[in-house]
Amino acid sequence: AIANNCNQLQSLNLGWCEEVGDVGVTSLARGCPDLRALDLCGCVLIT
Repeated sequence: AIANNCNQLQSLNLGWCEEVGDVGVTSLARGCPDLRALDLCGCVLIT
């Protein structure tokens, strides 16, 4: 939902969000071209 509705997003902290995975990060990368800072600390589902 974030990637589809916040295409001007520049930074996002998802640290310790246990449900964030590779599909979500890929969606952010594709849907938020202005994203410059992304905190994924503690997101254990990221490979």
